[in-house]
Amino acid sequence: MNRTDKQDIQETYKGVTSHLSTALESTAPIAPGSSPLSHTMLDLLIVFVPYLPPTQSTSLFNAIATPAMLEHSDATVQKKSYRLLKRLLENGKLNVEGKELETFVEKLNAVGGGVGPGAQRVSPLHLISSWRCW
Repeated sequence: MNRTDKQDIQETYKGVTSHLSTALESTAPIAPGSSPLSHTMLDLLIVFVPYLPPTQSTSLFNAIATPAMLEHSDATVQKKSYRLLKRLLENGKLNVEGKELETFVEKLNAVGGGVGPGAQRVSPLHLISSWRCW
């Protein structure tokens, strides 16, 4: 990924986010034995995090830190969404301090009750506690 230029990364990012928004409507795999497209798109976004500019990182954070993603009916989507948030925070892609931190914690608390059993390892509390340890 280091050999690609910023424009390629931004275009690929746009394509992946577009496919993700469409794929979230269906949890069915593309082919028998494969993962749903939404899972693959979230995995790609997790990989892209270190290469995203701050504007796209913030946009991605705002899109993922929503009840639609964090309380999704598919527990794997929930889990990958929390992983994506964690990766954004770990890579220093977000300036979450002061009022922004308070808003972030409030968002996570608001969706905390809808976390499915498959996503509990990366639930709001785990995300905040792992982030605060840095």
